[in-house]
Amino acid sequence: MAEPLDPNVKIACAVGAIVLTSQEIERLFKFLVPFQERGDSSVGSQLWSHARLHKKYLGEVAGRFLEATEDDSNRLADFLGRVVKDRNEVVHHFQEHFGAMLGASRHEDVLSELHARHERMADLHRLLRELAVSLAEIMRDTTFAGTPEQEEMTRLCEQARVSLPD
Repeated sequence: MAEPLDPNVKIACAVGAIVLTSQEIERLFKFLVPFQERGDSSVGSQLWSHARLHKKYLGEVAGRFLEATEDDSNRLADFLGRVVKDRNEVVHHFQEHFGAMLGASRHEDVLSELHARHERMADLHRLLRELAVSLAEIMRDTTFAGTPEQEEMTRLCEQARVSLPD
């Protein structure tokens, strides 16, 4: 029977999951944001806009996404703000937020908080993946309709759709 993992290893794994999920969220925002911007909607313009976002951080691209989204209730703004804050506290200010708990050997409390943060990020990740796949399907049916690339886009969209969680 395997020995239980050291609590610090569990915490390191939870932090790693948050980092990787936040990177995926950032990547999805960078894909979606160019399609939200007003102005030239050509593929070339979208690619140029995407390239401009390359060095932007999660908070910046989340803000750009939010600016282009209509949300009278502020629920989306609150949720995105919370996810960005969660990520920044773990990645940039871990010791400030969790140091006292770790010092008091409250590893399970730290793990619980990290898991809650990861769940919020996972919810956003699922939403953004669904939006990205839907956008790709729209492009397949419009921009790529009747082109030599349509078959490839169809295949890519089918793969992406199958990979989405139920």
